[in-house]
Order: sequence, then C-alpha cells, then structure tokens
Amino acid sequence: MKMIRWAAPAALTVALVGAPLTLLPTAAQATGGTDSLSVTVDDFTTGAPLGGVNVELYSTATGATVGNALTTDSSGNVTFGNLADGSYTAKAVATSTHHDQFSVVENLDANNASADVTISPVSVGASRGSLTGTVTQATTTYLYDYVAVYPATTTQTQIANKSVNPVSTSWEATGSDTPTTLSTTWRSSIPVGQYKVVAYDVTSGGGSCCPSSYATAVWAGAPTSANDADHAAIFTVKSAAATNIGSTALPAAANVITTPEIGGTVTGVGGIKLASASYQDDVEVMLYRQDTSNSTWSQVAATWTDDKGTYSFSGQPAGTYTLRVWDPSGEYGDEWLGGTAVDSSAVPPAGVPTFTIDGTTPVTKNITAKQTTLDTSSGLHGTITDDAGKAHPGRIDVYDVYGFEVWESQTRRDGTWTLPTTSLAPGQYKVEAADSDDVSSYYGGKTFKTASTFTVPVKGSVSAGGSKLLRYATISGKITLPAVSGTDEGQVYLQLLDGDGYEVDNTGANDDGSYSFVEQPGTYYLVAYGRRDASWDDTDANLSEVDFVPQFWKGRYTLASATPIKLGSGAKATVSYTLGRTLLATAAPTISGSATQGGTLTATTGTWNVTQDLAYSYTWKRGATVLSHAASYKPVAADQGQTLTVSVQARDTNGDYLSGSTTKSVKVAAAPVKKHHHKKHKKHKK
Repeated sequence: MKMIRWAAPAALTVALVGAPLTLLPTAAQATGGTDSLSVTVDDFTTGAPLGGVNVELYSTATGATVGNALTTDSSGNVTFGNLADGSYTAKAVATSTHHDQFSVVENLDANNASADVTISPVSVGASRGSLTGTVTQATTTYLYDYVAVYPATTTQTQIANKSVNPVSTSWEATGSDTPTTLSTTWRSSIPVGQYKVVAYDVTSGGGSCCPSSYATAVWAGAPTSANDADHAAIFTVKSAAATNIGSTALPAAANVITTPEIGGTVTGVGGIKLASASYQDDVEVMLYRQDTSNSTWSQVAATWTDDKGTYSFSGQPAGTYTLRVWDPSGEYGDEWLGGTAVDSSAVPPAGVPTFTIDGTTPVTKNITAKQTTLDTSSGLHGTITDDAGKAHPGRIDVYDVYGFEVWESQTRRDGTWTLPTTSLAPGQYKVEAADSDDVSSYYGGKTFKTASTFTVPVKGSVSAGGSKLLRYATISGKITLPAVSGTDEGQVYLQLLDGDGYEVDNTGANDDGSYSFVEQPGTYYLVAYGRRDASWDDTDANLSEVDFVPQFWKGRYTLASATPIKLGSGAKATVSYTLGRTLLATAAPTISGSATQGGTLTATTGTWNVTQDLAYSYTWKRGATVLSHAASYKPVAADQGQTLTVSVQARDTNGDYLSGSTTKSVKVAAAPVKKHHHKKHKKHKK
C-alpha cells in the first residue's frame, strides 16, 4: 500500500487533564537496556523548535508510559536513554499554544539501537491554504515529475547536505502516444506561510526512489543561469486560499527508441495484472545490466506497466540483464526477477535469474510478483466497501480531529488498507474513502462533522470496518426528435437539475438520441433541448435548422410541474420521451364577464409551453359563424341561448416553433320569456 506523506502530521487529540508530571532534567528511568530514542519537537507551520514542551514515552507492548516525562531544551530536543529492545512512541503534551501530538512508532533493537523522531504539533488556531501549479516537458512518450515544497528559508547548502525536509511532496505522471509537450497539475495543502518549490524529472534518475538521485531539477522562479534554492521565487500561502505559481518547465526529454527489445507482463495473486487503474498505481520495472569486465551490476533503465500490466525496454545493447519490480502501493514487494527480495544494497544477489539479449531479437520476461502480508497488528485498518458490502480498490484520506489531512493512502487491489503506528501515530482520526464506482464519503457519516472518530491506541489496533459508500445511480434513455423534411441530423442537449432546480450535470446525446448520467443518489429533474438540420446546409446562417420545444419528463414544460426522478443507491432509471415543435397550451384560456346579451366576455391567453416571444390572436364563433377577432366580445340577440367558443392561437414571433391553438366555450343566457296579461270580464246580470 502506498503511503504518501503530504505534510508533517497534524494535531491529534487534546491532552487530558490529570495529575502534574514529575519532570527530570536527565534521561528517563533505566529500563535495563542500552537503546535510546531522541525526540525533536517543532512547530507544524513554521518548523521552529519548541522548547519547554513536556514529552512522554510510551511502550507499544504495554500501552503505558516508560519512565518519567522529559522537557525539551531550547532546540526542541530530548533523549530517552537506557531503553530495552522494543517499540516506542513519544508524545508531546499539549501546551497553551500547541495541541498534543504523538510520534510514529520506532522499533529499537540491535540493528536500530539509536533512533530519532520528530513531532510537529499544530499550534492552536493554525490555518492552512494551498499551492498549485503545473509542470510541463517536451517529451516523446512520458512525463513523470516530483514536486517538493520547502520553507522559504531553505538554502542550496541545506538541499545539498540534505539537512532540510520538504513541507509537502507530490508525484504526478502522464503519457502520450505521440511526441508532444505534456503537462501535469499538482496541488499541496499546507500551513499558511512562505515557500519555495522545486520540480524534478523522475525519469532523469532512471526511475529511482529518491529525489537526490534525479539528475534534473528546476526551482520555480529561478533564472536558468542560477537554478537553485538560493535564487528560487518565494510564494506566499494565505489562509483558506489557493496560490497558483504557474508553470514550471522541465528540460525536453531525450528521444527514445520505440522498438521493444525486452518486454513482458507483471502479474500478482490470482493472475491479476499489476496495471494502472483508478486509484491504483502501475508498478515500476527496473532493468539492470552486468559489466562483464568485473561482474558488477548497474541500473540502466526503468519503466512502468501500462493499463494491461505490460512493460517494455528499447535501445539496449547486447549483454546480460536482470529485472527488478517495485509496487509503490506496497501491496507487492520490492523484488528481483524470480522473487528474491531487494535488500539495502540494491544489488542483484547470487542466484537471481539473468538473461541475455543480442540487441536485435526481442526477449519476453513475464514476472509474477509476491504479495506482502497485510499487517493489522497496530494502528488503523479497514476496507473500502459499498453499502451492499462489495469491496472496491480506492483511496483513503486520514484527517486529525482538527480537520488537517495527515495521510493519503491507496488501498490494496481488494479494497483493504492498513496504517500501522510506524506510519500513523497514535491519536484520534476521521477517514474519508473514495473509489471509482461509489460516492466518496467518510466512514460513519456523510460529512466530516458526522464522521466516526477512530482512536488509534499506543498498543494494539483499531478497525474502521467497511466504508459502506453509496453506489452511484444511473439515469439513461433516449430522446427522440421526429423527422422534419429537409433535415437529416439531430442534436439533443440534456440538463439534469436537483430538487432545488440547480444544474448538477449536463450532456449531449449520442447520434441516436441515447444518453446516460451517473450521479449520486437523490432526486433529479431532466430537461431536454433538441434541434434538427441538414448536413449539407452550407449557409452561414444554417437556414435548415429547426428547433424543438424544451421539455421536462413527463411531457411537462416547467420545473414546478415536472415529474421527479428519485434514485436510491445503485438505482437505474430509464427516462425516454419525444420532443415536439408545436406550441401547446398547458392551461386553457379563461372567459370572464357577463354571458348575456349586451354584456362583455373577455378571453385570456392561457398558459403555453413557451413563455416568451409569443403573439396571440382570437376567434369568437357561434357554431361555424365567425363573430369577432378581438380579445373581448359582446353577445348579441342571436347569441342568446347559444354556446360560443373562443379559439386562442399562439405564434412564435421568432419563427422557431409551429403555431398552436386552444379553445374555450361559454353559454350565453337565453332570452327572457315574455308574460301575456288577460283582461277580466265583468259578469252581466240577467
């Protein structure tokens, strides 16, 4: 597993209040041994030594303190002596200005009887920003660079004698099949302050592990005539802000011969190809040649496996060779061809398989690497899984409880990961997980504040378990554009909106109208836009273009009326529909007023699927008889008792859409019935 330390570890926990410590000016009480551990305490942000800090020593075997606490001198140093063989971690106790902080664990024995560790506590209220930039190089195939950020006070003398450490580092790589100028982008999250930046060409060192071996280094802002730390530009990092230092150009790479003479495939457990993939590094293959005059070996070339796990070397002269394989993730060991582990000498030992080439005939050497044991005896470990329990390879980011990132680490290819206390100091942490198939999130919560806190003990280990990441959901389908005479091509553009109507994604459909979105679980709305034109239309104004009315699913034209698409973890939704070109009334017009002879009836326009640049016209009818073309109409005697209709026609004043109409009816009151009065006749007496 690759452990990339981006910066000195940040603060972990606040010291518990307890009984006062008994401080001694000399080393801790004797424990019957001859080992010693020297501790340096400096400020996380500035690197300045911290004197007067109480330092406690813990045994990982017992989890308890060893002897008494010591107090750092003005240089920030203390030394614990007379220690027996074993594993230890030191703790800088919190002060009024700094949080407390553990060191990494050191294993003391006969081969490592005197060790040094540094603790860099975070000051109370410390803040961070970031530096970012690009590295470019004219190259025929591959750009692999290493960027280091140093304090602004760094001198070239310190660089030469390796007496200063970078505050942050990053490795970036990219490739091309054709000669070109390649570029990579890097970013470092670091404390507020001033810094210098240097970019190294990793390939100039033959792919070696260490910056000191890289032949090519370019200090950002330094003139070509004085390319060193003393003349480098100083960049200021401000709180919660990104400072872009621009582009740093490495010298052009030498051309390479492209005819492979040595090649093969690197595989791991179960025949898995050790290749580049999402969050997973490819592995480095190093070529060593033997000097026939004295039988000594030297590394002559290095390369990386591609996405199929293959490698190749070209332009090598006839001779005797062997191979070395290194997996930066640490899942597979650093080993020679045949499986022998590489020792500190980095020289092929006797018995390592060799092969010869004649300079013209290709040689195939397939390599099977050995998987290392996952050590979960100390520190923090876990697995990246989705919420269905399936494991995924990916990346974890470890933060202290103050929100500072202290580690970034790849998982193994089966999703498992571990950070022993030799890498991750005891303390409290929160862990974020990411892989290419799931929604990145924290272990135990969606946000940093709600995430689980894991306490790494001095003795033993703690499991983070599975990350239970939500799986991405998929929305796919097909948007159909009806045929239009004089056109033979269609284009569809889709927008995906969240529940509040904000765009979260967009895409263009394929030629057949098919599309796909991969999103986080949630509620979405889909709107599609379409047009057709003729492929042979060479007019500058594209006169053959015809537009379709934008439409939500299902047959809706506003967000308020649209049908939501609700997606759970891993859900798949199919959303397909057809766009139209005709103006349609989404709400019929209304008729107001008095529906009586002599009264006034007034029609509204109604609501349409397009809201702008429309012109309206009206037609009042009684049966087939046209009565008026105004918005209002006064019923006459002939209308009494009859049903009148008003048709509202909408026309696009821009000419993009086809006109449409809608109708509303109203019944006019009947004429009143006339009453007839009869005279009364008097009766005559006879």
